[in-house]
Amino acid sequence: MLRCLFPHIFSLLFWCFSGIVAASAQGLEGGLYLGGIASQVDGDFSAGFNKAGMAFGGFVQFPFDQSWSLQVELGYEQLGSAREGILILRNHQLSLPWLLRYDLPIQLSDGEHHVGLMAGLVPGYLFSARSEFGGVTNLLDRYDLRSLVGIEYKFSDQVSLVMRYGYSVLSFLNTNAPLANNLLGPGKVGLAHNYIQFNLRLWIIGS
Repeated sequence: MLRCLFPHIFSLLFWCFSGIVAASAQGLEGGLYLGGIASQVDGDFSAGFNKAGMAFGGFVQFPFDQSWSLQVELGYEQLGSAREGILILRNHQLSLPWLLRYDLPIQLSDGEHHVGLMAGLVPGYLFSARSEFGGVTNLLDRYDLRSLVGIEYKFSDQVSLVMRYGYSVLSFLNTNAPLANNLLGPGKVGLAHNYIQFNLRLWIIGS
């Protein structure tokens, strides 16, 4: 499974690098990030943020003024759900967050600290999905849409830590696929990603 994802991962890294180079040429800010995800799927047979996954990618920031900016990202994410060590659903996703960002300098006794607040939408594309019974990619929509809110703390001009929460705007269950309802829990009508993400960011350009 991972071997099948290698071409996509290399393509993602290439486009992230290309975007950062282009942003650098235009005097924008951007960099790379790497982190982890704790996720669950609302609507299936599990509960709790038991599915651990990884996330990595690149980001570019388009400033409107000193406080407000548009942050666009391209990243790979592992979403899904698990229960008592049993895999319920593992999704390999390409995500493209579009976030409105507000940078808030906070003056404390030891100096100025920089915090960023962000919120927006995340269009996503599903590479593949598996459950404990095997591949279930055809039972899910290839494209999904999620909402995302988060906060970022900058340790320096080059390094920051981000914590974010995401939730599906629309169900990603392919209701036209035979057997798709087998993924639903009792009384449920759709599936929604519900996840918390932490990542460490390296600001390569513009800082």
